[in-house]
Amino acid sequence: MKPTLIITGVVAVLLLLGLAAGVGDVSSSSSSSSSYSSSSSNSSDSYSSYSSSDEYGGEDPQSLELNWLPALTVLSGALAIGAVFVPTMPRNRQLLLGGVGLLAGIYGIWVWEQDTGHYSFPAIVTIAPLLIVGWAGYGWHQNFQRGEGARGSLDDTDNTGPDLVFPVAIRAGSRGSVGLDLDVEASPETVRDAVGRALANRGNYFTTDGCAYSVLRHQPDGLDCAILSGFRGLQHCTFSVRLSGTRLSVRLLEYQTVNEKILFVIPMGPATIPGYGSYRHFLQALTREIRRIDRGAGARVVQT
Repeated sequence: MKPTLIITGVVAVLLLLGLAAGVGDVSSSSSSSSSYSSSSSNSSDSYSSYSSSDEYGGEDPQSLELNWLPALTVLSGALAIGAVFVPTMPRNRQLLLGGVGLLAGIYGIWVWEQDTGHYSFPAIVTIAPLLIVGWAGYGWHQNFQRGEGARGSLDDTDNTGPDLVFPVAIRAGSRGSVGLDLDVEASPETVRDAVGRALANRGNYFTTDGCAYSVLRHQPDGLDCAILSGFRGLQHCTFSVRLSGTRLSVRLLEYQTVNEKILFVIPMGPATIPGYGSYRHFLQALTREIRRIDRGAGARVVQT
C-alpha cells in the first residue's frame, strides 16, 4: 500500500470511527451525579461507578477534557499539518495532509470541549503521530540522498522544452496503454547514456513511493526494465525501452491492478497500477535527458 494512503488513511479512519462510535452514546451530567451520590449507600452501584470510571482511565467519563485520546487526535492533526512544510513535500500531498490534519484537529478539540457524552477513538490514534513524523522525516532524508533538493515533484516545470501532456486516464487499463515516443537525432551510444541517466533518477520519494528501477534484460534494440517497490524490492510492473533508427519508444509490458483499501475494508478510489507514478516519472526524466542531447527532439505521449 502507498505510504501516503497509509498516513492519510490512518487519520481519516480515526475521524470516521470516532464519529460513528462516539455520537450515539450520550449521558447527562445529572444522571451521572445521582449515580455517583448513590454509590456510597449501595455496593453494586459503587462497583458500577468504579467500572465506568475505570473505562476512561480512572477519570469521570463526563470530564472529557482529561481524556488523553482527544489530545492525541489533536496531536495527530497538528503533525499532519506540520508535514505539509517538509521542503520536498509535493503540492498535491500538501493539500491532502493539510486537509486531513485540519479535520483531525477540529474533531479532537471539539470532543475535548464536551461536558457530557462517551466518545470512542480507535487505538491506532496512539501511533498515528509516530507514523506521520517517521514517514515525513524518512521521505525528506531519501529525497536529499536522491538529490531532489528543496522540492521535487511531477509538477515541476521542464525547462528543456514543452511539458509532456498525459491523457486523462481514469481506468487502470487506460493508464496501462500509456507510452512515449521520442524522435531524436543522436548516436545510439549517446541515447543509451541518456536512458541510463533517466533510470538513475528515482524522483521524489513522496510521489514515487520510494520505488526504484532495475534492468531485467538487454535486448538488441534496447532494454526491458522493472519498477521495484522501495520497501521490500517487489516487482510492480515492467516496461520496454526500444530504439529503432531515430525513434525511441517506451511501453508498459506487464502490470497488475489493485484496489487500494484502508484497513483492508475502506476503498480508496478506482483500481490503480502499482509503480505507475514511477513509470510516469521515468517518461518525464527520459524526455529531459534526450532534450539535453538534442534540443529539437520531439516527444509525445501515446496510447496504444
